[in-house]
Amino acid sequence: FCTLLVSSSIRMERLPQYYRCGECEAVPASVDCRDCSESYCADCFRAVHAKGKRATHSNNRRIFVCQRCNAVPATQACGDCEGKVYCERCNARLHGSKGKHKKHAPSVKPVAEFFATGGKAPTVNKDEENGLGLRV
Repeated sequence: FCTLLVSSSIRMERLPQYYRCGECEAVPASVDCRDCSESYCADCFRAVHAKGKRATHSNNRRIFVCQRCNAVPATQACGDCEGKVYCERCNARLHGSKGKHKKHAPSVKPVAEFFATGGKAPTVNKDEENGLGLRV
């Protein structure tokens, strides 16, 4: 199913199973389908939900992957970094007291709060976005 190229910075063998696509297990998951309690990469989500009962699944959420390490789900978003999203570890390195973006700290919020208050989602591959019906 997957045509997504895995970044060389992602070490899939070290990526915990629950962060991987539940279908191909080859790339990080980027879509969480709460109707079938599974997470998928965009290609597998499209393939699995193309027809049948799963085609009616609408309770889907985008999983933001950290834009620094590209390995784990993001939990923080920074308005001063143009809405980039980071995992706890990368956020602490960038925005902590010794990080190069430490002055951004007041604009860092949890991902859900950031988008609920009007923050813009980071740019993603248009193919990944089209047809998935995702909510933040």
